[in-house]
Amino acid sequence: MLFRSWIFVCYNLVTTVFYTAMNVPYCSMHCFLTDDSKERSRLSILRLIFAYTAQVIINGTMLFLVRSFGGTYTSPAGWTRAMLLVGAAAFALAQVCFLNTRERVGQVTKTSEKVPLKDSIRSVFCNPYMLILLACTLFSFLPASITGSASAYYAQYILGNVNATGLITNATTAAQVLSLLVLAPFMLERFPKKYIYMGCTLLCCCTFGLSALMSRNLTALLILNAIKGAAYGVSGRGIYSNAADMMGVTRKEIGRAH
Repeated sequence: MLFRSWIFVCYNLVTTVFYTAMNVPYCSMHCFLTDDSKERSRLSILRLIFAYTAQVIINGTMLFLVRSFGGTYTSPAGWTRAMLLVGAAAFALAQVCFLNTRERVGQVTKTSEKVPLKDSIRSVFCNPYMLILLACTLFSFLPASITGSASAYYAQYILGNVNATGLITNATTAAQVLSLLVLAPFMLERFPKKYIYMGCTLLCCCTFGLSALMSRNLTALLILNAIKGAAYGVSGRGIYSNAADMMGVTRKEIGRAH
């Protein structure tokens, strides 16, 4: 019982505290690097390309690392050592990123007046654009997080082949990278972002439904995951660029208010 409690506490500290503390300034850097919406979209493309490329590498090597460190892919020691290695690499790369990034857009004018915490929270929930973007982000990335986390179990217990984990996850991730390079620049320059998001979301819903109907057909799953990944890539770029635009507008509104 104590061991399970330790896992629960550590897992939530990593994913809900430390990752959030790092990811908030990381994702908000776009609006301080440039005021141009198109440049922010390009920055979001580059960020996502490298993020998805890293995901492909991790998906393809994690089980190998676990077996190398622990002997089997179910070894707790193997998973712990593999995660320590990946975590150290992530920490080092994050430091390189933050130490070599310079904000080029002026900060909001500072005043002596302090805004109470309750007013700050109220302003978030009174911002309709933030609420819409939050709903879109949750609807897009929550299913992706769940399916990504369950891939190893799905491959082992449904397909009967744990080695198919890398194929299942990388079919989605590789398609995301390709769509960011080819589809996203073409579509986002020609069509409104909201229609692109709606279309990609509908396409993802269809692929999830078809995946449920063909749950034991590996070939069909790989094709559907590739289609899903392409839709994620295009819609994800729109969400991140919209987030940067929204933060930029909010920052300017705060500056005018003061």
